[in-house]
Amino acid sequence: MHFRLLIIFTLLSPFFTQALDIKVHTLPVQSELRASAIKGDLIWVAGNENTIYKSLDKGKTWIKSGFKSNKKFDFRDIEIINNQTAIVMATGYGEDSALYITNDQGRNWRLLYQNTDKKGFFNSIAFVNSKLGFLMGDPVNEHFMLKRTKDGGETWHTIDMTHFPEIEKDEIAFAASGNTLITNRQNELYFATGGNQAAIYKYNYKTKTSNKIQLPLHSKGNTSGVYSVAFNSKNDLFALGGDYKQRQGPYENIVLADKNGTMVNQTINSGGLITAMQCAYNFCIAVGKSNSYISKNHGYQWQPLTSTSFEGFYTLAQSEGTFIAAGTQGKVAIITHGFQH
Repeated sequence: MHFRLLIIFTLLSPFFTQALDIKVHTLPVQSELRASAIKGDLIWVAGNENTIYKSLDKGKTWIKSGFKSNKKFDFRDIEIINNQTAIVMATGYGEDSALYITNDQGRNWRLLYQNTDKKGFFNSIAFVNSKLGFLMGDPVNEHFMLKRTKDGGETWHTIDMTHFPEIEKDEIAFAASGNTLITNRQNELYFATGGNQAAIYKYNYKTKTSNKIQLPLHSKGNTSGVYSVAFNSKNDLFALGGDYKQRQGPYENIVLADKNGTMVNQTINSGGLITAMQCAYNFCIAVGKSNSYISKNHGYQWQPLTSTSFEGFYTLAQSEGTFIAAGTQGKVAIITHGFQH
C-alpha cells in the first residue's frame, strides 16, 4: 500500500517556493523501522522482529529479505557496502548485539560479528569506504566501545579509548536511528552521547587524537541528550536529540556545533525529539517520531513539516538528492525536491 503526498510551499513561506514530493509506503509488517540506507536506486530498511526489506527501484517496490534466525533481533543500523553486499546491526545487551552480512542482496545472511560482553550494547556502524568501517557501543570498563575494520567487516579490532576524554556518570549512547556515529573524508569520526548531558566525541583515527564537545541540547534526564549527528553540504556539524520519554518537548533539539570543541552561532530549534538528519545541496530534512523539519539554507533555519502523512519516522538516509525515511509500523517514505545549488 502506498500513497503520494505533494506539498507546495508558496511565497508565503520564507524558505520554500518549490514542490516537495513525498511518496509514502506501508510495508506488510508491524515492525518499527530504525535503520535505513540508500545508494543510487538501491534502498535497505530494517527494524525489530528480524525485519529487513530492500528496494531495487528507489522505493517504488519492496522485497522482503531472506534473513532467517530462531532468535528475534532488533536491527538499528544498516550499511551498503556495494550493490550485492550490506551489513545490518542488531542491538541489545550481550549477544543480542550482532552484525550480519549478505553478499547476494539479502537472499542469504551470515553472522559477521557478535558482542561477547554482557554489558556491551551496539549503537551504530559507519563505513568510510567498502573496506574501512567503525562500530560504536555503550561504555564497557569506563569507556565507550569503538572498533575498526579494514576488510569490510570480516575482522574487527578494538580502538584504545583510554586516551579519550573521561565519560560522565550514567553517560550512554542511543541506538535510535543508525545515526549515532558518522565519519568524514578527513580521517575523522564523531559519535553522540546522552544521559543527563549532551555531547559529541570527535576522533581522528590517523593522529589518534580526540576531544569532547559539550552542547546546549536538552539534557535533563537519563534518557535525554544527543541522539544523532549529521553534516550538511558545507561540512558543518549538527547534533540532534531530546528525550524519548518526552517526545513532544518543547526543548532544544537541533544544534549547530563547532568541530573544534567550542560553540559557533547556535541555531537551536525548540521542538520535540529528533533522531536523524540528512542534507543534499542546500536542502536538509530532520525527522523524529512526533516531529519533522525541513530547511532550505543548509540547516541554519528550520520549518516544521506538519503534514499528518509525514509523521512517525525514526531514521533517514540520502543519496544523490533522494531521501529515504523509515519508521513506525512498517512506514517508509521517499522524498525528492527541486534542489537549488
